[in-house]
Amino acid sequence: MTKANHKSNHIISFSPAEGWRVVHLDDDAPSGFWIEPMAGWLTVAETEICSRTYNPVENQPPLTERRRDVRPAVFADFMVDVSEEASFWKLLAPGQPDPTPEDVADKREELAVLARRRQHFTKAQ
Repeated sequence: MTKANHKSNHIISFSPAEGWRVVHLDDDAPSGFWIEPMAGWLTVAETEICSRTYNPVENQPPLTERRRDVRPAVFADFMVDVSEEASFWKLLAPGQPDPTPEDVADKREELAVLARRRQHFTKAQ
């Protein structure tokens, strides 16, 4: 990949995920989170895109041989990979209970510890 190019995800397929839900952390929500239904699973293949033409670069392996990921998706005005959203916390399988206040507190503490480690690491460099 040249510096002028970037990677993008080419959607290969979509599989519905009935009953699955996406949990987002939210300081403004009384519970500390909000939940939305998950539309399904996106299977994507990494594709190199020319930054000049915005077309796929030639001489890439075929889609069947490229790195693939499966990602959770929701509908907005278009299909969105929720795992890339800053507020994304976790997925709930069908029948799995909503997070408890203790779960939220534990997650917030985990994030605070990670932030302190990052800050300490940054200062050490």
